[in-house]
Amino acid sequence: MFTISLNLAESISFEQIEAEILSKEMPNIWEPIDLDQISYRLSTALKSAHYNLKDQDAIEAFVAEVKNHKKKVQLCVYQQKKQKYKKIKTGGSVFKDDEDEVYNFVVFIQNYYCIYVKDSFI
Repeated sequence: MFTISLNLAESISFEQIEAEILSKEMPNIWEPIDLDQISYRLSTALKSAHYNLKDQDAIEAFVAEVKNHKKKVQLCVYQQKKQKYKKIKTGGSVFKDDEDEVYNFVVFIQNYYCIYVKDSFI
């Protein structure tokens, strides 16, 4: 379990959260991450909503949730986007019946990794 500590008794900023993440050694299986995008979620459920931490109001909401201790709040960091190209051949009933066409689609793949947060003030 990857955990960071933040002193939630003091005001914190996005840069402090980012610095704390960077100060830790990332698990080897994690691919390069994009720290421009950090969010948090209120549940460990796979489909739980992610809340972006780009403004101070969101950071204050995040701190309040961590202090609440009733929920398992996790930070989410995202791997750098990967582009994957797919070719789809069309024909038949969906597109033109008389021609086959090949379309190239770019699919962006971006996994995320979860970080548990511990209040270092407690």
